[in-house]
Amino acid sequence: YLLNEHTKDIDALLNLKEEHIGLISDAGLPCVADPGSKLVFKARKKGVVICAYPGPSSIFLALLLSGFPSQKFMFHGYLPKEEEALKKMVTSMQKGLTHLFIETPYRNDKLLKTLLLSLGKEDLLCVAANLMAPNERVISCAVKEWKKEESFKDQPAVFVLLRV
Repeated sequence: YLLNEHTKDIDALLNLKEEHIGLISDAGLPCVADPGSKLVFKARKKGVVICAYPGPSSIFLALLLSGFPSQKFMFHGYLPKEEEALKKMVTSMQKGLTHLFIETPYRNDKLLKTLLLSLGKEDLLCVAANLMAPNERVISCAVKEWKKEESFKDQPAVFVLLRV
């Protein structure tokens, strides 16, 4: 059964007759930047026993692979789509704190371009794409070192930012 942002009837999933059901995310950890949390909440209210089995999460893998401080970090999920709101949010992010966010793969390049134009040259930016796949790419450097032609279009990616 597919559960995503377009799933209209989450309650129908609670009426499945199978004895054991798993919730698996294709690019992260179920319930973190994933619609699974609504299903888990409703299942708990219905008395369903919920067990969690940790596995790789693209968000935490990106944090580890970025090389940025991981003692204090903030996950923002998806940032605003509108360019002005995005610029305002990014430039107001707390300095000295590692920030993580994601984007829909087809909008990655637009987000990257906006970040490179909005951030300070010394700010550190990491893009971790296709994590745990054979074509994994992690680029982590100061904004001034990013190549303009770099592209992450149509690749699942996590963005990690450290404003300095």
